[in-house]
Amino acid sequence: MWKKTEKAFFEGVTPSQVWNIWKDVDQWTAWNEDLEGCKLMDSFETGGTFELKPRGGPKVQLTIEEAIENRSFTDCLHLPGAKMYGMHEVKKVDGGVELTTTISITGMSSAMWVSMLGEKVARKSKKQMIALVDLIQSAK
Repeated sequence: MWKKTEKAFFEGVTPSQVWNIWKDVDQWTAWNEDLEGCKLMDSFETGGTFELKPRGGPKVQLTIEEAIENRSFTDCLHLPGAKMYGMHEVKKVDGGVELTTTISITGMSSAMWVSMLGEKVARKSKKQMIALVDLIQSAK
């Protein structure tokens, strides 16, 4: 299994503000410039599904493996011979929140998917956290 984690601290933001942005999947393009489109297929809870259209790539469907309101969600993308998970956590700390994103890939074809997709997704996770918080702060 391959795994990469990014963490960042942000002042003046609450877990519920972050959660509200996360659960509004249809608006993810407002803070994730790598996406052309997003659509929540049912509900933002464990077992729910959503569709993403990455820039220059095909539409993909992901499953929400776990969702804990105001705390975390984990999504899963089924790839040929592998699965890619995105675990997104928000934790209240003094003065703000700590955001953590962990990208992991498992399965017999994981090495191929790490080089084709995983490294790129993981590399951009901190930039996406910053853009998400900027969106929250601009609405104040």
